[in-house]
Amino acid sequence: EQQPGLKETASSSATEGPEQPVTREFSALGSKVVESNVPFKGPEDEPDFWEGNRFESFGKALERYFLPGLLVLGLICGAIAAKTYNEGATAFVKTPTGPDAEPTIFIATPDAEGGLSAPTLLSE
Repeated sequence: EQQPGLKETASSSATEGPEQPVTREFSALGSKVVESNVPFKGPEDEPDFWEGNRFESFGKALERYFLPGLLVLGLICGAIAAKTYNEGATAFVKTPTGPDAEPTIFIATPDAEGGLSAPTLLSE
């Protein structure tokens, strides 16, 4: 007797030579169930690109030198940021010395070589 919702896609008999693939699909407790005598092939059956001996040394080097490399990269980025911090600035503000003091603004003037000369005091 066949269960409700049961569907066979191929059948196999003992008198045929090689075994034919048999797949049964049915629902049980609201879920679709697939039974087969052929193993399913999924993405986990294919070898991963990063698997194997060819990337073993790369993984070890990355594991060993990741933090020192990150530290060196941070130092390089910090040096570039410190060097270019005031690049293109034409006005500089001196912070007030007290709560009632006014901020002092200095204006840098271009010199003959295209750079900026020492800032001159705008207000005090």
